Amino acid sequence: MSRRPGGATIRVWAAELRLLRGWPAIWTVVGSWFVLQLLFAYAFPYLSFRTGSVDLPGAEGTARYLLASEMSPSRSPDVAVQAMPLFGGAMMTVVGVLATGSRYGWDHWKTVATQGVPRRALIGGALAAATTLTAALVVVVMAQSLATSLAIAHIEGLPTTPPTATALLQRAAAGFVVLETWLLLGCASGVLAAVPAFRRDWPSSGPWSSRICSAG
Repeated sequence: MSRRPGGATIRVWAAELRLLRGWPAIWTVVGSWFVLQLLFAYAFPYLSFRTGSVDLPGAEGTARYLLASEMSPSRSPDVAVQAMPLFGGAMMTVVGVLATGSRYGWDHWKTVATQGVPRRALIGGALAAATTLTAALVVVVMAQSLATSLAIAHIEGLPTTPPTATALLQRAAAGFVVLETWLLLGCASGVLAAVPAFRRDWPSSGPWSSRICSAG
């Protein structure tokens, strides 16, 4: 195996990304976030406007104005980002804990370490994979928000002017920073919760494979 740290990190990143993509627990958490985002950002406000349960003066005209101003496609990036700290932050914290803490509990990293993979490559590759997942989820949430607002605008006969590319990029970047912060908090929590037991078994220098070979 190549000893280049960069090559090892890339291989760990690719392997960890495959693990995250195929892990049902991750998609259960992410799916819950998507549902909550859809319900609280669009479904419940839309039903309130439609049924007249909004505590505001006026009748149908006010409701249509609120729909046009708050749920228009041009504002979909803002709506998506506004709900991220509440639901997305909590869910990404859980994803971060799973992405790192479980690697200790199941001896995943211990096993990989026997193949001579450097410690920094293991941690760096895992963080890079989780960050890649975060970026992909931001894109999906922004697309979900835009699609939902377009559907509502089509149903209500409201303008379907899409957001500008600049607004999309700015809000996506802001959302990524928010979610990445919570993800890193979760990753750190997973490591801090599991590392004491792991450190007792991790070699102080050199890969495990060299110890095993010398012992044999």
